[in-house]
Amino acid sequence: MSRMVALLRKEALDLVKHRMVLVTLLLVPSLLTLVALGSVVPLQALPQGEVSMDELGPLAASVDCTDLAPEDCLRLSVAAMHRLLYLIIPTTLPTVIAAYSVVGEKSERTLEALLATPISTTELLSAKGLAALIPAVVATWLAAAVHAAGLFAAVGPDLLARVYTPAWLAALVATVPTLALASVLLSLLVSSRSVDPRSAQQLGGFVVVPIVGMLIAQSLGVGVLRAPVLAALTIGAAAIDALLMWLCVQVFERESILVRWKGM
Repeated sequence: MSRMVALLRKEALDLVKHRMVLVTLLLVPSLLTLVALGSVVPLQALPQGEVSMDELGPLAASVDCTDLAPEDCLRLSVAAMHRLLYLIIPTTLPTVIAAYSVVGEKSERTLEALLATPISTTELLSAKGLAALIPAVVATWLAAAVHAAGLFAAVGPDLLARVYTPAWLAALVATVPTLALASVLLSLLVSSRSVDPRSAQQLGGFVVVPIVGMLIAQSLGVGVLRAPVLAALTIGAAAIDALLMWLCVQVFERESILVRWKGM
């Protein structure tokens, strides 16, 4: 455990040195939060009677608009749809860090020394995984907090409570880390077998594809952010995490990596 903590500290220091990674950690959540809030705030200027329920179409079908005026239902629908951005953030940010975790060690000529230490493969991958997982999850939670505060100011507490439902708050706590971990582990899996960090980053980004599909489905009126769907997504992601962790340990062959990368 002490070896893993020491490696985790080293990974954190390496992260601070990479300015582009830090910029990405700040820029991506900030831009997506601006998109989410920027889509709702202009709707506050809609006068009463400007929109009818029939005009909302599938947008209104994906949320509970009971006892709401059509204009408020439109605001709720748009705000609810953009919640999915906070499932995209934890699937994309970790790939920036994790894809370089092994390949970066090779390019900086520190991999051989690291693999020669008595740290186990599980400890090594756990430290590298946590170094990518923690910043991504924290950045997502902070961005969601800013989004909630912005919605509170824009639409008031009643509509905010319909956006940040108990099911969605549970998803932020449980679904976000499991999705982020899947992205991290896939990036580590590819990174351990690759000599090109860009390929590892691109393949790790495949985790975002189902979330984009959910975003499209939500815009078509499918309530993909209801509690049963979020629970199934979390359980499925957790099962994939367990499989990917096992694969990472099996694929990460220390001796083979040293021989294959020696002299590169």
